[in-house]
Order: sequence, then C-alpha cells, then structure tokens
Amino acid sequence: MDKIKQEKRLFLYECQQTVIGKSYQFLIPAFVALQGCFVSLNIWKEELTASALYSSFLEGMQQIEGMLSGAERFLIPGDWCVFVFFFLYIIGRDAKNYTSGTGLQLLLRMERVENIWYVKCFISLMETVLYFGTAYFVILLFGIWRYGFSTKVILSGKEFLKQFLIPVMAAWTIAVWQMVISMKTNTIAGFIVMVVLVVSSAYAEKWYLIGNYLMKLRVTALIDSGFSCGKILIFLIILSVIGILVGKLLIRQMDYLRVKGDL
Repeated sequence: MDKIKQEKRLFLYECQQTVIGKSYQFLIPAFVALQGCFVSLNIWKEELTASALYSSFLEGMQQIEGMLSGAERFLIPGDWCVFVFFFLYIIGRDAKNYTSGTGLQLLLRMERVENIWYVKCFISLMETVLYFGTAYFVILLFGIWRYGFSTKVILSGKEFLKQFLIPVMAAWTIAVWQMVISMKTNTIAGFIVMVVLVVSSAYAEKWYLIGNYLMKLRVTALIDSGFSCGKILIFLIILSVIGILVGKLLIRQMDYLRVKGDL
C-alpha cells in the first residue's frame, strides 16, 4: 500500500506541475487552430471540408513572411513557432524537476526511482494529447458552427490516423527523447537539440520527421511511397519504447543528489 501511495503522490505532483497548474497554456494551440480555420475558410469558401480544417493546423499557416521576396521568399508557418517554442518548452521544462524542492523529496522517498520516469512519460503523453486535443476541439466547434452537426465536421478513419493519431504519437516520441537528452545533459541542451532536429526536418524532405507543421505532408508522402499508417505507427511505437528504456536506464544510474536542475 505504501508503494501505491508513493506512486499516487508522485503522479498527482507531476499533474499539478505540468498540466493542472499550467492548463491555460494550452489555449495557445487552440488560438492558432482558430486562426487556421478562418484562413482556410477564406481560401476554400464553400468547398471547405473537415480534412482541410485539420490540415490547416498540421501543415502550418504561412502567415509570417521572411526577408526575401518573389519566388525565393521564405515563409515561416505560424504553427512551427507554436510547436517548437511552446510544445517542446512545456515538455522540457519539467524534465529535471526531481533535482530540487518537492520533486527531489518525492524521488528520495521512492522505492523504485524509475517510477518517476514512467510518470514523466505518461504525463508527457497527456501533454501531447492536450496540445493537439485542444486545437482539434476548437476546429470541431468551428466546423459545427459552420455546418452544424454533419459528417462534414467528422474525419474518416484513415484521416483520423493521418491527422491525429500519428501526429500525437510522433510528437510524443520527440517528447520522450527530449526528456532523455535533458536527463543526460540539461534541459536547455535537450530543448536546443530538438529544436534543431525539428526545424531541420522541414528542409530534409526524406527525413519524415514531425511537428504539427508539414506533418500531414510527411505522412502522405510516406503512404504514397508504399508505407501504411500501421507501419508508421509501429515505427513510432518502437522509437518511443526505446526512448523509455534508455531513460529508465539513465535515471537508475544517475546520482540525483549531484545533478543540477534545469540549467
């Protein structure tokens, strides 16, 4: 019973730190999704479909123009900024909160230190679902406002895989590996590595990495080349499981009393 109580206290502490206490932050992707809905409505007019609405969030909204003009101009999708600087920040922020304060006290009282890692992985999955879920909920409400309760606002099974489940799994995989890097180095290093990796993937078309920017385009290209949604999901699950196992190994070998905090 004591072990169960310890794990429950740890879970509640992490929820308070990462989800409940900062839930207002998930309004950011919701506002971005709402902007994308109005942009898509302006482009597609009466031909607007549910798939186009959700794609507007995944593919990025090219609203911020770069310094170049004409055919060579560089457009920065607004969703890149949200994913890179908001989602990755949230995930990395609490990667090492067990090195000081209440987090350290909880960790020292744990019979199995890897439990804190399992909880972090679960919490990061919750954060990923909240990130995409709040945005998609806004899109759903926009579709209902526009079309009422009809099939136009519902994604088909295959589109649901491509535009929700795969992006969530892919983002969670990045989140797990960011936490692994943060544990081995520090939070800032983990954040920088993932920002570089995610932004670079936008220019390396064959990398098939993710973010909510260009996610649908990457998945569509993979499927067109012969991959199935099932294979993509299996690949992401394998990557996330490897990350979880590596993180478990690191936290078991770590001397947490000598580990620095976020910096």
